[in-house]
Amino acid sequence: MTLCRGARLSLNSLLDLGQTDPDAFISLISAAANILVPVIAKFITLGLSRHWIKAGEDVFVEGGDADGVYVVITGRVKLRLEETGEVLAEVGRGDTIGEEAVLDQVSRDATSIKRIFSARCMRDCELVKISPSNFEYICFNYPQVR
Repeated sequence: MTLCRGARLSLNSLLDLGQTDPDAFISLISAAANILVPVIAKFITLGLSRHWIKAGEDVFVEGGDADGVYVVITGRVKLRLEETGEVLAEVGRGDTIGEEAVLDQVSRDATSIKRIFSARCMRDCELVKISPSNFEYICFNYPQVR
């Protein structure tokens, strides 16, 4: 048997495989689960949590506590200053937001730092939130993510 290092199957192809060759389907699902379980376990141990926020809702607001760093998985987020309404940036998939305040909090060894801008979802968003202590841990132990 030849092992494949990567494959991409559409949902329909996967469902067809389940109908035509149930044993291969079960083997494929089992192999995928064996790969994903350690990834999911690491995700949980690093204190990462997923958040779904609707378009028009705030991720965080200027003046609020810096309670974590967010990574945009899907959607678009607009960063703006509340007082002037100035748009600082619009970010999307793969971008991080809120790290400035968390880094400031960690560098000052402070218990609470306030956000310096607001972040509002322009589209429905999926975000991963990293707590300040876990962000510090990740930066220290995985310098390649900086």
